[in-house]
Amino acid sequence: LPATIGLTDYATIVALLLGIPLGFWCGLKHHRKTDYAFMSISMLMSSFPIFWLSLLLILVVSLQLGWLPMSGRLSLLYDIPHYSGFILLDIYVSDHPYRQEAFMDALRHMILPTLSVAFLATAVLLRTTRRAVVDVLEQDYIAAAQTRGIPFWKIFLRHIMRNALLAVLPLLAVQVSTLVTNVMIVETITEWPGIGDWLIQAIYERDYSAIRIGMLVVSTVVVFVTLLIECLSKLF
Repeated sequence: LPATIGLTDYATIVALLLGIPLGFWCGLKHHRKTDYAFMSISMLMSSFPIFWLSLLLILVVSLQLGWLPMSGRLSLLYDIPHYSGFILLDIYVSDHPYRQEAFMDALRHMILPTLSVAFLATAVLLRTTRRAVVDVLEQDYIAAAQTRGIPFWKIFLRHIMRNALLAVLPLLAVQVSTLVTNVMIVETITEWPGIGDWLIQAIYERDYSAIRIGMLVVSTVVVFVTLLIECLSKLF
């Protein structure tokens, strides 16, 4: 479970750091060449099947270019004790003599799975944020603030950004189940030792007890995160 939660967190952070700022940029530059270019790219990104994208990244980046490892969370050269299940935290608290090298190796192992999962989430966030920004810009209170001579950066911080994010937060709650499903698929392909890879092994071995427990854990995490995001949206 910690491996799955960690990969989900990494992909979510990457999607938020890329999708929301680009969505705001496209929304502010809507109906221009930059907007059309990013929207076309986002539509292309969202059309990729997650399993095909993960295999394509492994084929190009790992096998042909040799830039990143193709599977696993850590090289077999490093024997890191299992404390929490979060590999970066375990490396940080360990007393391994090559702790810095092991940390960098773990970062290299997580790049491909993270990008595979964040690819689709970034496209969805970009398009949704862009649509929310355009809707806010068309409101009467934005035109009223502009006629009063308020600087645009104040209008953006006080009105555009906050009201646009109110439309994005519910989307995150909807995307949680999709994100967890994509993580489980990528785990199977990249041999990431998480819930997805464990469930596939349980299915092959017809271990019905493990399947029931695994699905219960996944559904509990999805429900908890969805409720948490809904509560955060109410605070705004």
